[in-house]
Amino acid sequence: MDTFWRPWQDNVEDSSQSASSGEDAHHRQSTGVRRYRKVLERNAQQQVIDLHRFFINERRLHPVKNVCEVFNLGRSTVYKILKNGARSPVKTGRRPSKFAKVDSFQQDVVRTIMDQSFAKKEALSLDGILERVKTEIPAFPYERSNLHRLLVNMGFR
Repeated sequence: MDTFWRPWQDNVEDSSQSASSGEDAHHRQSTGVRRYRKVLERNAQQQVIDLHRFFINERRLHPVKNVCEVFNLGRSTVYKILKNGARSPVKTGRRPSKFAKVDSFQQDVVRTIMDQSFAKKEALSLDGILERVKTEIPAFPYERSNLHRLLVNMGFR
């Protein structure tokens, strides 16, 4: 009974059962069983590479397909691991803040316009606020929908 350890799965399935029943594997693919989309650590990628080399040394047909069945990975994932080698997962950078373009001066101008409108008891609309902001700050970087998000972010409802 051969079992392979899969670092991204808790349940380990007997590989002799999955390898012997080829139509069962075909049935799993045709019924749309989803594969796991977790990040593979470097040691798991190295295991994929080692198993591929083992299948090549054993002169088995379709070594990539066999690796896919053992690790429950897609072919493109296995091909990428074989092409790039075992690498540590890369963390993506953080996106800049949504309102990084608006500095504190511009926020103060928007807040002053809002306060003046409240003091005069004027009816407020986004279009009216945007028009007044554009007259005060000609280079205001946002339009109507982002002005709404900015106002909510500043504490206005």
